Amino acid sequence: MHPDRWRRIQDIYLAVVDLPPAARDTALRVISDGDEALRREVESLVAADRAADPLLDASFDDLFRLMDDDLGLWS
Repeated sequence: MHPDRWRRIQDIYLAVVDLPPAARDTALRVISDGDEALRREVESLVAADRAADPLLDASFDDLFRLMDDDLGLWS
């Protein structure tokens, strides 16, 4: 993939990833300007982000809290 194309996909992804689904669909339709391949690439990145394990984004405090809740540690 050409670096400029990848940069455009990344920019669009960052612009839409946190939008609610309906707003994201509308924004992608407008931003992609009929480029269905571009839209599919961004949608696949968003889907991958949604499927990611939330523990990977957790802070250490969150992880310790989960351990304490699940294992009864430090209680």
